[in-house]
Amino acid sequence: MGGVESTFQFIHYKIDIIEFHIKPDLNVVQYFPNPQDRISYTINLRVPMYYVQQKQYLSGVEVIFRLFHKEEKPENELCSGRFGIMGVFAIPGEAPEQSVIDKMVKTHFPSLLLPYLRAAITSTLAHAGFGSVVMPLINMYALSDEALKNLQIQRIE
Repeated sequence: MGGVESTFQFIHYKIDIIEFHIKPDLNVVQYFPNPQDRISYTINLRVPMYYVQQKQYLSGVEVIFRLFHKEEKPENELCSGRFGIMGVFAIPGEAPEQSVIDKMVKTHFPSLLLPYLRAAITSTLAHAGFGSVVMPLINMYALSDEALKNLQIQRIE
């Protein structure tokens, strides 16, 4: 029986930042989810690192969000948060070309981490009483091309 062999291994991840703030207001506490609510996101990719002795890469993503009642105005903000995740990846065996490694580290690794972070954000909002807020899908290729195009993978000796 044939199989597919991956060029890399996803070793493990940790959510390393959870900051969540709710506006201390009676109306916010009595809030019921509304389909007209708006959520804004800022997604930042961390500078990837390569640990030479371990032959492993550390990649990470941070998301900052704000949930608004109907319109994106400061007075309508219900809650805000900052969440971060980091993951460890390895490329076992013979390393591919540097251009392939760059694409994997700068695009594919953050793409694999983002669903775990999305789940943590969605779960936090639901458990905090804000209902089922689903973070939209993100074009990680476009994001990484823009955010990391001039950055080098940081080598840790």
